[in-house]
Amino acid sequence: MLNVQPFRSVLKPGDAQRIQDGAIRLLCEHGIACSHKKGAELLVEKGGITYKNERLLFDRERTEAFLEQLKREQSLLQDSTEQAIHFSMGGNWNSLELCDPATNRPRPANTGEAIWCARLSSLLGGEKCPIPVVPSDVPIRLRTVACERIAVTHTPCLGGWLTATDPEEIRVIAAMHQAAGRKYVLGLEGLITPLRMNPVVFDTYFEWCDSPDLDIYIMGGIPVAGTTAPMPFPANLMVSLAETIALDYIFNALSDGKHRCFNLRMELADMKNANLSFGTPEQCLCFQAVYEMAYELFGIKPAGGAFRTNGKVVDAQTLTERMGSFLFQAAFGARRFGGVGQICLDEVFSPVQAMLDKEILRYGERLFGGMPEECFDRELDIIELLEEGESLNRFLAHETTGSRFRSIFDLGRLSSASFLSEWKQGGMKTLEILVWEEGKKMLTDYDFELPAENRREVDRLYAAAQRLLL
Repeated sequence: MLNVQPFRSVLKPGDAQRIQDGAIRLLCEHGIACSHKKGAELLVEKGGITYKNERLLFDRERTEAFLEQLKREQSLLQDSTEQAIHFSMGGNWNSLELCDPATNRPRPANTGEAIWCARLSSLLGGEKCPIPVVPSDVPIRLRTVACERIAVTHTPCLGGWLTATDPEEIRVIAAMHQAAGRKYVLGLEGLITPLRMNPVVFDTYFEWCDSPDLDIYIMGGIPVAGTTAPMPFPANLMVSLAETIALDYIFNALSDGKHRCFNLRMELADMKNANLSFGTPEQCLCFQAVYEMAYELFGIKPAGGAFRTNGKVVDAQTLTERMGSFLFQAAFGARRFGGVGQICLDEVFSPVQAMLDKEILRYGERLFGGMPEECFDRELDIIELLEEGESLNRFLAHETTGSRFRSIFDLGRLSSASFLSEWKQGGMKTLEILVWEEGKKMLTDYDFELPAENRREVDRLYAAAQRLLL
Protein backbone atom coordinates (compact mmCIF):
# COMPACT_ATOMS: atom_id res chain seq x y z
CA MET A 1 0.00 0.00 0.00
CA LEU A 2 1.01 3.61 -0.48
CA ASN A 3 3.28 4.78 2.34
CA VAL A 4 4.11 8.46 2.04
CA GLN A 5 7.37 9.61 3.63
CA PRO A 6 7.07 13.41 3.53
CA PHE A 7 10.19 14.36 5.45
CA ARG A 8 13.69 14.33 4.03
CA SER A 9 16.28 12.90 6.41
CA VAL A 10 18.44 15.45 8.18
CA LEU A 11 21.26 13.02 8.92
CA LYS A 12 23.06 11.03 6.26
CA PRO A 13 24.52 7.50 6.51
CA GLY A 14 27.52 7.56 8.82
CA ASP A 15 26.50 10.77 10.63
CA ALA A 16 25.27 8.97 13.75
CA GLN A 17 28.61 7.19 14.15
CA ARG A 18 30.44 10.48 13.58
CA ILE A 19 28.31 12.08 16.30
CA GLN A 20 29.06 9.26 18.72
CA ASP A 21 32.80 9.38 18.00
CA GLY A 22 32.84 13.17 18.33
CA ALA A 23 30.93 13.10 21.63
CA ILE A 24 33.36 10.59 23.13
CA ARG A 25 36.32 12.67 21.94
CA LEU A 26 34.81 15.74 23.58
CA LEU A 27 34.44 13.95 26.90
CA CYS A 28 37.87 12.30 26.87
CA GLU A 29 40.02 15.03 25.30
CA HIS A 30 38.18 18.31 26.03
CA GLY A 31 36.24 17.27 29.14
CA ILE A 32 33.66 19.00 31.31
CA ALA A 33 34.55 22.20 33.18
CA CYS A 34 34.06 21.75 36.92
CA SER A 35 35.21 24.08 39.70
CA HIS A 36 33.53 22.06 42.46
CA LYS A 37 36.33 20.29 44.32
CA LYS A 38 34.23 17.80 46.29
CA GLY A 39 32.31 16.76 43.19
CA ALA A 40 35.52 16.36 41.21
CA GLU A 41 37.21 14.32 43.95
CA LEU A 42 34.25 11.94 44.20
CA LEU A 43 34.14 11.50 40.44
CA VAL A 44 37.84 10.68 40.35
CA GLU A 45 37.27 8.13 43.12
CA LYS A 46 33.96 6.60 41.98
CA GLY A 47 33.87 7.29 38.24
CA GLY A 48 37.43 6.76 37.08
CA ILE A 49 37.57 10.36 35.84
CA THR A 50 40.79 12.39 35.59
CA TYR A 51 40.67 15.92 37.02
CA LYS A 52 43.03 18.36 35.35
CA ASN A 53 42.99 22.16 35.11
CA GLU A 54 39.48 22.16 36.62
CA ARG A 55 38.18 19.87 33.90
CA LEU A 56 36.72 16.38 34.20
CA LEU A 57 38.38 14.16 31.59
CA PHE A 58 36.55 10.90 30.97
CA ASP A 59 38.21 7.53 30.50
CA ARG A 60 37.51 6.28 26.97
CA GLU A 61 37.04 2.62 27.85
CA ARG A 62 34.66 3.40 30.73
CA THR A 63 32.77 5.95 28.67
CA GLU A 64 32.26 3.57 25.77
CA ALA A 65 31.11 0.83 28.16
CA PHE A 66 28.67 3.25 29.81
CA LEU A 67 27.32 4.30 26.41
CA GLU A 68 26.69 0.66 25.49
CA GLN A 69 24.91 0.22 28.83
CA LEU A 70 22.77 3.27 28.02
CA LYS A 71 21.87 1.79 24.64
CA ARG A 72 20.74 -1.47 26.26
CA GLU A 73 18.73 0.39 28.93
CA GLN A 74 16.98 2.66 26.45
CA SER A 75 16.24 -0.22 24.09
CA LEU A 76 14.69 -2.26 26.90
CA LEU A 77 12.67 0.75 28.01
CA GLN A 78 11.37 1.24 24.46
CA ASP A 79 10.54 -2.48 24.11
CA SER A 80 8.64 -2.55 27.41
CA THR A 81 6.40 0.37 26.45
CA GLU A 82 4.02 0.01 23.52
CA GLN A 83 3.68 3.03 21.27
CA ALA A 84 0.81 5.03 22.68
CA ILE A 85 -2.37 5.05 20.61
CA HIS A 86 -4.16 7.81 22.42
CA PHE A 87 -2.90 11.37 22.62
CA SER A 88 -2.63 13.14 25.96
CA MET A 89 -1.34 16.44 27.25
CA GLY A 90 -0.37 18.06 30.50
CA GLY A 91 2.35 20.08 32.11
CA ASN A 92 3.96 23.48 31.69
CA TRP A 93 6.73 25.63 33.04
CA ASN A 94 6.26 28.57 35.40
CA SER A 95 5.59 31.62 33.23
CA LEU A 96 6.25 35.21 34.26
CA GLU A 97 3.01 36.71 32.93
CA LEU A 98 -0.61 35.85 32.22
CA CYS A 99 -2.19 36.44 28.81
CA ASP A 100 -5.46 37.98 29.97
CA PRO A 101 -8.42 36.05 28.47
CA ALA A 102 -10.44 39.28 28.26
CA THR A 103 -7.87 41.43 26.45
CA ASN A 104 -5.54 38.85 24.90
CA ARG A 105 -2.56 40.80 26.22
CA PRO A 106 0.22 39.67 28.60
CA ARG A 107 0.39 41.20 32.07
CA PRO A 108 1.50 40.17 35.58
CA ALA A 109 -0.86 37.84 37.42
CA ASN A 110 -2.02 38.23 41.00
CA THR A 111 -2.31 35.36 43.48
CA GLY A 112 -5.99 34.70 42.77
CA GLU A 113 -5.28 34.42 39.05
CA ALA A 114 -2.29 32.17 39.65
CA ILE A 115 -4.59 29.88 41.65
CA TRP A 116 -7.23 29.45 38.95
CA CYS A 117 -4.53 29.01 36.31
CA ALA A 118 -3.07 26.21 38.45
CA ARG A 119 -6.53 24.62 38.69
CA LEU A 120 -6.93 24.80 34.92
CA SER A 121 -3.51 23.24 34.40
CA SER A 122 -4.51 20.39 36.70
CA LEU A 123 -7.80 19.90 34.85
CA LEU A 124 -5.92 19.71 31.54
CA GLY A 125 -3.64 16.91 32.69
CA GLY A 126 -0.84 18.71 34.49
CA GLU A 127 0.96 16.74 37.18
CA LYS A 128 4.39 16.87 38.83
CA CYS A 129 5.13 20.24 37.25
CA PRO A 130 5.10 23.86 38.46
CA ILE A 131 1.96 25.97 38.51
CA PRO A 132 1.69 27.75 35.14
CA VAL A 133 2.13 31.38 36.16
CA VAL A 134 3.91 33.13 39.00
CA PRO A 135 1.93 35.38 41.39
CA SER A 136 3.53 38.77 40.82
CA ASP A 137 1.96 40.36 43.90
CA VAL A 138 4.31 38.28 46.09
CA PRO A 139 7.84 39.51 46.93
CA ILE A 140 10.40 38.01 44.53
CA ARG A 141 12.30 36.25 47.32
CA LEU A 142 9.14 34.39 48.32
CA ARG A 143 7.73 33.51 44.90
CA THR A 144 9.01 29.94 44.65
CA VAL A 145 7.55 29.13 48.05
CA ALA A 146 4.30 30.88 47.09
CA CYS A 147 4.05 28.83 43.91
CA GLU A 148 4.54 25.60 45.87
CA ARG A 149 1.93 26.70 48.40
CA ILE A 150 -0.60 27.22 45.63
CA ALA A 151 0.31 23.85 44.09
CA VAL A 152 -0.23 21.81 47.23
CA THR A 153 -3.31 23.63 48.50
CA HIS A 154 -5.23 24.05 45.25
CA THR A 155 -4.28 21.07 43.05
CA PRO A 156 -3.98 17.33 43.63
CA CYS A 157 -0.62 16.80 41.92
CA LEU A 158 1.11 19.99 40.73
CA GLY A 159 4.31 21.26 42.34
CA GLY A 160 8.04 20.76 42.37
CA TRP A 161 10.87 21.37 39.88
CA LEU A 162 11.21 25.14 40.35
CA THR A 163 14.71 26.43 40.99
CA ALA A 164 15.55 26.41 44.69
CA THR A 165 19.03 26.36 46.21
CA ASP A 166 18.58 28.11 49.58
CA PRO A 167 18.56 25.39 52.30
CA GLU A 168 15.86 27.14 54.36
CA GLU A 169 13.67 27.59 51.29
CA ILE A 170 14.04 23.91 50.33
CA ARG A 171 13.34 22.80 53.91
CA VAL A 172 10.10 24.79 54.08
CA ILE A 173 8.92 23.60 50.65
CA ALA A 174 9.63 19.98 51.51
CA ALA A 175 7.70 20.38 54.77
CA MET A 176 4.77 21.94 52.87
CA HIS A 177 4.57 18.93 50.58
CA GLN A 178 4.73 16.58 53.56
CA ALA A 179 1.94 18.52 55.26
CA ALA A 180 -0.18 18.00 52.12
CA GLY A 181 0.61 14.28 52.06
CA ARG A 182 3.06 14.49 49.18
CA LYS A 183 6.78 14.40 48.53
CA TYR A 184 8.62 17.38 47.12
CA VAL A 185 10.57 16.99 43.87
CA LEU A 186 13.70 19.14 43.84
CA GLY A 187 14.72 19.66 40.22
CA LEU A 188 18.42 20.35 39.66
CA GLU A 189 19.92 21.44 36.35
CA GLY A 190 23.46 20.33 36.95
CA LEU A 191 25.02 21.10 33.58
CA ILE A 192 25.41 24.42 31.78
CA THR A 193 25.95 24.30 28.03
CA PRO A 194 28.58 24.08 26.70
CA LEU A 195 30.06 21.29 28.81
CA ARG A 196 30.27 22.92 32.24
CA MET A 197 28.96 21.72 35.60
CA ASN A 198 27.06 24.14 37.83
CA PRO A 199 28.91 24.40 41.18
CA VAL A 200 25.88 25.89 43.00
CA VAL A 201 23.76 22.91 41.97
CA PHE A 202 26.49 20.56 43.16
CA ASP A 203 26.37 22.23 46.59
CA THR A 204 22.60 21.75 46.73
CA TYR A 205 22.84 18.17 45.49
CA PHE A 206 25.32 17.08 48.14
CA GLU A 207 23.29 18.73 50.89
CA TRP A 208 20.05 16.97 49.94
CA CYS A 209 20.97 13.82 47.99
CA ASP A 210 20.43 11.52 50.98
CA SER A 211 17.41 13.28 52.47
CA PRO A 212 14.31 11.15 52.98
CA ASP A 213 12.15 14.30 52.91
CA LEU A 214 12.32 14.92 49.16
CA ASP A 215 13.13 13.36 45.80
CA ILE A 216 15.82 14.74 43.52
CA TYR A 217 15.44 14.74 39.75
CA ILE A 218 18.27 15.85 37.49
CA MET A 219 17.34 18.07 34.55
CA GLY A 220 19.28 17.94 31.29
CA GLY A 221 21.16 20.80 29.70
CA ILE A 222 19.79 22.91 26.85
CA PRO A 223 22.34 23.12 24.03
CA VAL A 224 21.34 25.84 21.57
CA ALA A 225 22.77 25.64 18.06
CA GLY A 226 24.27 28.99 17.19
CA THR A 227 24.89 30.26 20.73
CA THR A 228 25.86 27.67 23.35
CA ALA A 229 26.52 24.95 20.77
CA PRO A 230 27.97 25.08 17.25
CA MET A 231 25.62 25.95 14.39
CA PRO A 232 26.95 23.35 11.88
CA PHE A 233 25.66 19.79 11.82
CA PRO A 234 26.74 17.30 13.12
CA ALA A 235 29.03 19.21 15.53
CA ASN A 236 26.04 20.64 17.41
CA LEU A 237 24.68 17.12 17.95
CA MET A 238 28.08 16.00 19.24
CA VAL A 239 27.76 18.58 22.03
CA SER A 240 24.19 17.43 22.75
CA LEU A 241 25.16 13.76 22.96
CA ALA A 242 28.32 14.50 24.99
CA GLU A 243 26.28 16.44 27.56
CA THR A 244 23.65 13.70 27.73
CA ILE A 245 26.26 11.00 28.36
CA ALA A 246 28.22 13.17 30.81
CA LEU A 247 25.27 14.17 32.97
CA ASP A 248 23.96 10.63 33.26
CA TYR A 249 27.46 9.22 33.88
CA ILE A 250 28.29 11.81 36.55
CA PHE A 251 25.12 11.50 38.61
CA ASN A 252 24.98 7.73 38.15
CA ALA A 253 28.47 7.55 39.67
CA LEU A 254 27.77 10.05 42.46
CA SER A 255 24.47 8.41 43.49
CA ASP A 256 25.34 4.75 42.88
CA GLY A 257 22.64 4.63 40.22
CA LYS A 258 19.88 6.42 42.15
CA HIS A 259 19.85 9.69 40.21
CA ARG A 260 19.89 9.33 36.43
CA CYS A 261 19.16 11.71 33.57
CA PHE A 262 18.93 10.70 29.91
CA ASN A 263 17.72 13.74 27.99
CA LEU A 264 18.75 14.17 24.36
CA ARG A 265 17.85 17.69 23.29
CA MET A 266 18.93 20.48 20.99
CA GLU A 267 17.35 23.89 20.45
CA LEU A 268 18.05 26.48 17.78
CA ALA A 269 18.95 30.16 18.15
CA ASP A 270 16.94 32.71 16.19
CA MET A 271 19.76 34.81 14.78
CA LYS A 272 17.42 37.62 13.70
CA ASN A 273 15.98 38.31 17.17
CA ALA A 274 18.70 36.87 19.45
CA ASN A 275 16.15 34.51 20.96
CA LEU A 276 15.26 30.82 20.83
CA SER A 277 13.40 29.66 17.75
CA PHE A 278 10.21 27.98 19.01
CA GLY A 279 7.53 26.36 16.88
CA THR A 280 9.29 27.20 13.62
CA PRO A 281 10.04 24.81 10.74
CA GLU A 282 13.71 25.18 11.63
CA GLN A 283 13.11 24.02 15.20
CA CYS A 284 11.17 21.05 13.84
CA LEU A 285 14.17 20.10 11.72
CA CYS A 286 16.33 20.22 14.84
CA PHE A 287 13.79 17.93 16.52
CA GLN A 288 14.11 15.60 13.54
CA ALA A 289 17.90 15.57 13.77
CA VAL A 290 17.69 14.55 17.44
CA TYR A 291 15.00 11.94 16.63
CA GLU A 292 17.19 10.42 13.93
CA MET A 293 20.25 10.38 16.16
CA ALA A 294 18.29 8.79 19.01
CA TYR A 295 16.90 6.11 16.72
CA GLU A 296 20.22 5.28 15.08
CA LEU A 297 22.21 5.13 18.31
CA PHE A 298 19.65 3.98 20.87
CA GLY A 299 16.82 2.46 18.84
CA ILE A 300 14.24 4.76 20.41
CA LYS A 301 11.45 6.90 19.00
CA PRO A 302 10.01 10.03 20.64
CA ALA A 303 7.13 9.52 23.05
CA GLY A 304 6.82 13.07 24.31
CA GLY A 305 6.52 16.41 22.62
CA ALA A 306 5.53 19.98 23.41
CA PHE A 307 3.35 22.78 22.13
CA ARG A 308 5.76 25.47 20.95
CA THR A 309 5.56 29.09 19.78
CA ASN A 310 7.33 32.43 19.91
CA GLY A 311 3.92 34.14 19.64
CA LYS A 312 3.14 36.62 22.40
CA VAL A 313 -0.67 36.38 22.33
CA VAL A 314 -3.31 34.05 20.89
CA ASP A 315 -3.04 35.00 17.23
CA ALA A 316 -2.29 33.62 13.77
CA GLN A 317 1.43 33.19 14.51
CA THR A 318 0.79 31.32 17.72
CA LEU A 319 -1.76 28.94 16.20
CA THR A 320 0.30 28.37 13.05
CA GLU A 321 3.46 27.52 14.98
CA ARG A 322 1.73 25.35 17.55
CA MET A 323 -0.29 23.35 15.04
CA GLY A 324 2.62 22.94 12.61
CA SER A 325 5.16 21.82 15.20
CA PHE A 326 2.59 19.64 16.97
CA LEU A 327 1.75 17.72 13.79
CA PHE A 328 5.45 17.38 12.95
CA GLN A 329 6.27 15.88 16.35
CA ALA A 330 3.23 13.62 16.21
CA ALA A 331 4.28 12.34 12.79
CA PHE A 332 7.48 11.04 14.37
CA GLY A 333 5.59 9.31 17.19
CA ALA A 334 5.15 11.87 19.98
CA ARG A 335 1.88 11.32 21.85
CA ARG A 336 2.21 13.10 25.23
CA PHE A 337 2.49 16.88 24.88
CA GLY A 338 3.64 19.43 27.45
CA GLY A 339 4.00 23.20 27.29
CA VAL A 340 0.22 23.51 27.62
CA GLY A 341 -0.88 27.14 27.32
CA GLN A 342 2.76 28.22 27.37
CA ILE A 343 3.52 30.90 24.77
CA CYS A 344 6.32 33.36 24.05
CA LEU A 345 8.74 30.45 24.71
CA ASP A 346 7.76 30.06 28.36
CA GLU A 347 7.33 33.68 29.43
CA VAL A 348 3.53 33.86 29.15
CA PHE A 349 0.70 31.48 30.13
CA SER A 350 -2.52 31.79 28.16
CA PRO A 351 -5.58 29.98 29.58
CA VAL A 352 -7.33 30.42 26.23
CA GLN A 353 -4.39 28.88 24.40
CA ALA A 354 -4.36 26.02 26.91
CA MET A 355 -7.93 25.23 25.89
CA LEU A 356 -7.03 25.62 22.22
CA ASP A 357 -4.20 23.13 22.79
CA LYS A 358 -6.89 20.68 23.84
CA GLU A 359 -8.55 21.22 20.44
CA ILE A 360 -5.21 20.81 18.64
CA LEU A 361 -4.61 17.57 20.52
CA ARG A 362 -8.03 16.19 19.52
CA TYR A 363 -7.37 17.15 15.91
CA GLY A 364 -4.09 15.20 15.97
CA GLU A 365 -5.60 12.21 17.73
CA ARG A 366 -8.31 11.95 15.10
CA LEU A 367 -5.89 12.44 12.21
CA PHE A 368 -3.33 9.88 13.37
CA GLY A 369 -6.01 7.47 14.53
CA GLY A 370 -6.77 6.72 10.89
CA MET A 371 -10.04 5.64 9.31
CA PRO A 372 -11.76 3.14 11.63
CA GLU A 373 -12.46 -0.35 10.35
CA GLU A 374 -16.13 0.15 11.30
CA CYS A 375 -16.39 2.57 8.37
CA PHE A 376 -15.76 -0.23 5.87
CA ASP A 377 -18.09 -2.84 4.43
CA ARG A 378 -16.28 -4.48 1.55
CA GLU A 379 -19.11 -6.91 0.81
CA LEU A 380 -21.72 -4.28 -0.09
CA ASP A 381 -22.91 -4.39 -3.70
CA ILE A 382 -22.25 -0.96 -5.23
CA ILE A 383 -25.16 -1.14 -7.72
CA GLU A 384 -27.67 -2.08 -5.04
CA LEU A 385 -26.27 0.55 -2.67
CA LEU A 386 -26.42 3.30 -5.31
CA GLU A 387 -29.99 2.44 -6.28
CA GLU A 388 -31.07 2.57 -2.62
CA GLY A 389 -29.38 5.95 -2.21
CA GLU A 390 -31.05 7.36 -5.30
CA SER A 391 -34.44 6.19 -4.10
CA LEU A 392 -33.87 8.15 -0.88
CA ASN A 393 -32.71 11.27 -2.75
CA ARG A 394 -28.99 10.73 -1.97
CA PHE A 395 -27.39 9.01 1.00
CA LEU A 396 -28.14 11.25 3.99
CA ALA A 397 -31.04 9.04 5.11
CA HIS A 398 -29.43 5.77 4.15
CA GLU A 399 -28.80 3.24 6.94
CA THR A 400 -25.09 3.01 6.09
CA THR A 401 -24.66 6.74 6.77
CA GLY A 402 -26.47 6.75 10.11
CA SER A 403 -24.61 3.68 11.33
CA ARG A 404 -21.14 4.90 10.42
CA PHE A 405 -20.80 8.69 10.63
CA ARG A 406 -20.10 8.62 14.39
CA SER A 407 -17.15 6.32 13.72
CA ILE A 408 -15.71 8.77 11.22
CA PHE A 409 -16.17 12.07 13.08
CA ASP A 410 -14.94 13.24 16.46
CA LEU A 411 -18.12 15.08 17.43
CA GLY A 412 -16.56 16.45 20.61
CA ARG A 413 -14.30 19.01 18.93
CA LEU A 414 -15.50 22.58 19.23
CA SER A 415 -14.47 23.53 15.70
CA SER A 416 -17.62 23.93 13.61
CA ALA A 417 -18.55 23.32 9.98
CA SER A 418 -21.80 25.27 10.29
CA PHE A 419 -23.16 27.48 7.52
CA LEU A 420 -22.48 31.21 7.72
CA SER A 421 -26.15 31.99 8.41
CA GLU A 422 -26.27 29.51 11.30
CA TRP A 423 -23.06 30.96 12.76
CA LYS A 424 -24.46 34.48 12.59
CA GLN A 425 -27.69 33.41 14.29
CA GLY A 426 -25.68 31.71 17.05
CA GLY A 427 -23.90 34.91 18.04
CA MET A 428 -20.85 34.65 15.71
CA LYS A 429 -18.73 33.03 18.41
CA THR A 430 -15.15 32.33 17.38
CA LEU A 431 -13.29 29.23 18.52
CA GLU A 432 -11.37 31.31 21.07
CA ILE A 433 -14.68 32.32 22.68
CA LEU A 434 -16.04 28.77 22.64
CA VAL A 435 -12.98 27.16 24.20
CA TRP A 436 -12.79 29.78 26.95
CA GLU A 437 -16.48 29.27 27.75
CA GLU A 438 -15.66 25.57 28.16
CA GLY A 439 -12.63 26.45 30.29
CA LYS A 440 -14.69 28.63 32.64
CA LYS A 441 -17.23 25.84 33.01
CA MET A 442 -14.47 23.38 33.88
CA LEU A 443 -13.18 25.78 36.53
CA THR A 444 -16.70 26.21 37.95
CA ASP A 445 -16.94 22.44 38.40
CA TYR A 446 -13.45 22.13 39.92
CA ASP A 447 -13.76 20.40 43.28
CA PHE A 448 -10.28 19.71 44.70
CA GLU A 449 -9.81 20.97 48.23
CA LEU A 450 -6.97 20.20 50.61
CA PRO A 451 -8.36 19.09 53.99
CA ALA A 452 -8.56 21.97 56.46
CA GLU A 453 -6.05 20.49 58.91
CA ASN A 454 -3.44 20.04 56.17
CA ARG A 455 -4.18 23.52 54.84
CA ARG A 456 -3.57 25.10 58.25
CA GLU A 457 -0.16 23.41 58.49
CA VAL A 458 0.81 24.54 54.98
CA ASP A 459 -0.22 28.11 55.86
CA ARG A 460 1.79 27.95 59.09
CA LEU A 461 4.88 26.88 57.12
CA TYR A 462 4.32 29.65 54.58
CA ALA A 463 4.18 32.21 57.39
CA ALA A 464 7.48 30.79 58.72
CA ALA A 465 8.99 31.17 55.24
CA GLN A 466 7.95 34.83 55.22
CA ARG A 467 9.86 35.40 58.45
CA LEU A 468 12.89 33.46 57.24
CA LEU A 469 13.23 34.75 53.67
CA LEU A 470 12.06 38.37 53.78
